[in-house]
Amino acid sequence: MRSGAQSGRHLHLAPLGYLNGNHNGVKNLVPDQERAELVRKAFSLVADGHNLVEVLRMVTALGLRSRQGHKLTKGTFSQMLHNRAYSGWVKQKDITARGTFEPLISEELFERTQQALNGRSKRQKHVKHHEDWPLRRFVLCASCGKPLTAGWVKNAAGKPYGFYFCAQKGCRSVSVRKEFLEHGWLTLLLMTQPKEEYLRRLPELVAAAWEHRKGRAEENGGN
Repeated sequence: MRSGAQSGRHLHLAPLGYLNGNHNGVKNLVPDQERAELVRKAFSLVADGHNLVEVLRMVTALGLRSRQGHKLTKGTFSQMLHNRAYSGWVKQKDITARGTFEPLISEELFERTQQALNGRSKRQKHVKHHEDWPLRRFVLCASCGKPLTAGWVKNAAGKPYGFYFCAQKGCRSVSVRKEFLEHGWLTLLLMTQPKEEYLRRLPELVAAAWEHRKGRAEENGGN
């Protein structure tokens, strides 16, 4: 075991996101195509300042499970995010060596994740509007009524595909492909056309609304 660690081989049970297999003809870790991308996403979201429980809820909604098919507990999820093996290192008792397997994340991302977990990072401003997700936080879950969130995942062939999904605790009943939901929304927009009479009166209505708003502002300023 010591010799294996010194040569950069991980000979224990593979952490989630990896499988025990053969790399370059010797026993070592190989990425688990079913879970590796979700593990990367978890590190990235935590490093960007998202709450641990919030991230766990998101990646669970996207399909991250243990090898037995169970949802991860908060404790197991936290241990995963503290495991330096994901950035390509092997640790065996007093031995720490650079692994000869493929890292799932960079060392820079791992360090940013540790800073976030230890409360030393500044939370980045959350981007509510992103060009990849025009309907995020706009379309509501049909079951609980809460806004849907969204994210990219990769299939076994490494091809990315997007999902809108409900990450609300106790619900999580909606998961819909990006192209399906956005096509449906565009179809709805095409069916919604303003009447010609309304378009003619639009300048008048905007002017009236502006005068009303200005009057309310003057009233509030005078109190």
